[in-house]
Amino acid sequence: MRTILLLLCILSVTFSAKAQLTRDWSEGSYYDSLGNKNTGLICWLTQPKAIKKADFIMYKVTKKADKIVIPATQLNSFVIAADSFVVGNATNLKHPSFMKVILSVGLTKLYQLYAHDITGAMLFGAVGAAVSEANSPAGYYFGLKPNAVTEVTRKNFTEVMCDIMANKPEIVEKIKSKKLRYSDMDNLLVYYKTGKEPVKYIDTNYY
Repeated sequence: MRTILLLLCILSVTFSAKAQLTRDWSEGSYYDSLGNKNTGLICWLTQPKAIKKADFIMYKVTKKADKIVIPATQLNSFVIAADSFVVGNATNLKHPSFMKVILSVGLTKLYQLYAHDITGAMLFGAVGAAVSEANSPAGYYFGLKPNAVTEVTRKNFTEVMCDIMANKPEIVEKIKSKKLRYSDMDNLLVYYKTGKEPVKYIDTNYY
């Protein structure tokens, strides 16, 4: 009897949690696969069943208009508020993926791949259930265009980033001396863009 009640509670909370998924609409625009620009409101939060497939955005011409679901396969790029994303179709990506251009040096671009995550926290009783959605960084890639990118890994980090940041020798030296590593990518990018050196480097004996 307790097992049945527990299962019923879990099912009830699961349905309740799905119903509580929130969606934020922001002003933005997108370019479709034909290069046509569309401006309006955009939301990038997928359904759980779509996580393992190509991602998508939702679009509205106005706040009260019907939403239109646009899969990544029909997009070239989109803008949400101040953030710009392109669609990567490289063969080494599992499916068409959204990538943010975080650095552009000459013809080479550094992209941050984003994956959509849904995290559920179930709390029984009066509190109910809470579910949060987020589009989280899922790795870094580099290349001349989003359809031909290579992943930045711990193994190739030094070579790749020294090449990309070759115009700033002081940063290259810190990468080569392992004062800045793959795990310091965020600090490295801030350092490159602003010249603000990280306050503390990690132990050079650790790799």
